[in-house]
Amino acid sequence: MFRANQEHNMIVFRNLRGSILFVVTLILLVGCAGASRSVEQKPAGLEALIEPYLQHPALVNATVGIFIQEPETRRVIYRKNAHTLFMPASNQKLITTAAALSELGPDFRFRTQIYRDGSIDNGVLRGNLYIRGTGDPTLSGRFHDGETLRDLRNWADSLQAAGISRITGDIIADANLFDDRRLGNGWEHNDLSYWYAAEISALSFNDNCLNVRITPADSIGAPAHLKYEPNTGYVEVTNHLVTTHQDSITHYDYHRTPGTNRIRFYGNISQGETGITDWVTVHNPAMFTATVFAELLKQSGIILDGSVREIQYEAGQIPEYDSPDRLIDYPSPPLSEIIRVINRRSQNFYAEQLLKRLGYEITGKGSFRGGIRAVNGFLAEIGVDTEHLNIADGSGLSRRNLVSPFQLVTVLRHMYESKYRDQYLSSLPVGAENGTLEERLLSPYAANKVRAKTGYVGFVRTLSGCVRTLDERMLVFSILVNHYVTNTGVVNELQDTILTLITSHSYQDLIPGAD
Repeated sequence: MFRANQEHNMIVFRNLRGSILFVVTLILLVGCAGASRSVEQKPAGLEALIEPYLQHPALVNATVGIFIQEPETRRVIYRKNAHTLFMPASNQKLITTAAALSELGPDFRFRTQIYRDGSIDNGVLRGNLYIRGTGDPTLSGRFHDGETLRDLRNWADSLQAAGISRITGDIIADANLFDDRRLGNGWEHNDLSYWYAAEISALSFNDNCLNVRITPADSIGAPAHLKYEPNTGYVEVTNHLVTTHQDSITHYDYHRTPGTNRIRFYGNISQGETGITDWVTVHNPAMFTATVFAELLKQSGIILDGSVREIQYEAGQIPEYDSPDRLIDYPSPPLSEIIRVINRRSQNFYAEQLLKRLGYEITGKGSFRGGIRAVNGFLAEIGVDTEHLNIADGSGLSRRNLVSPFQLVTVLRHMYESKYRDQYLSSLPVGAENGTLEERLLSPYAANKVRAKTGYVGFVRTLSGCVRTLDERMLVFSILVNHYVTNTGVVNELQDTILTLITSHSYQDLIPGAD
């Protein structure tokens, strides 16, 4: 593939054996970690250990910001450009999830509700069916072992259990808990076909994406096979993918025309491929959800006489939702599980859904602006000067987000001290173990000793979280790198090396001149 997918789809260059950083790291670790010192010798401290890496010629034009602190004593271990504003990329999710967890609590759940506006007579609902969304991002196969339609099938089963076999009216999608702005401020036009820039809506399904399975044809030159789920008439897919010889390189892309659901695949796929799964965004998620549900009802034997449409409050179509007319009240998993998806998988769509719902809960406005107001209120409460930062979205996809290493560490320190510490820290990827850090921090010194959130957009690589020293002292850190033009793998190694130096030294050894 020749497109640049965000975060966990990114191919990272990691030729460690030939890396200058890695070689120097080994020298330092052998010379420093656990080595005996003369009585007169003072430890150099973390600053002396880090500085050689910051002089790497590949980083000469980059801006690097670092802040490392011991949270219990608030002792600063190291700082560099600590108050400079950086694009945080997905480190923005650390702020969004901290605010949501603090304001809503770990047991908070989204609820999707289905109402009727007519009577049920002899199996016939004489009226309409309303699907009222409240921002749930989880209606997908993610919590159902990949069974994409499980939630919607549960709805259909509930309607059948209520005795409904026919609906004379329409299926009406209600996504009005959120405003109509579906894309974040500053999102790049070229990203909008890809999963990490999915549209935001109070009524959403399958991460507002189409799952596409691509396999080569049996003969060279023939169109590749595309199988998509859900298999819905809501989208129009054009296939210009060609099967090529097994020794060729797979080279493909796709594009959804903005404001439509016309999707075009093009390029080539090698016969050597066993299959590729990709995800294409859809336009108007509420109608997507209602359409797929209507198709599923038909498959389940429930007849729909009417059509699928979206309610418009500004047109005066305001339903009166009464409990006696509620047929389904469907809860999401708890927030503690949702933030784990956001931080471990770096799931942008979940983060933006959460931001808007937080805005609704705190300010009464289910909008980006309402969510940002709520997050700024949280930041102000914990001592962050919100006059000297900028929040543009909840996920970090926008390049208009600006925060400093000091501000991110302040959030991390607050959550480390909060009653929700366990839920928050457990949501973060663990080095050499899971999430977006599964293939990083593989050194025996660092493995399983770092919990941190990665971040990536073009020319931006960030990493912030918690790290344990050799003697098990916890530190909170933020390492933000902007405007680099070298390979991202070099920046990864810089971050990993700094953390490996911390994990391979005692706390006292990291403090300059300590006894």
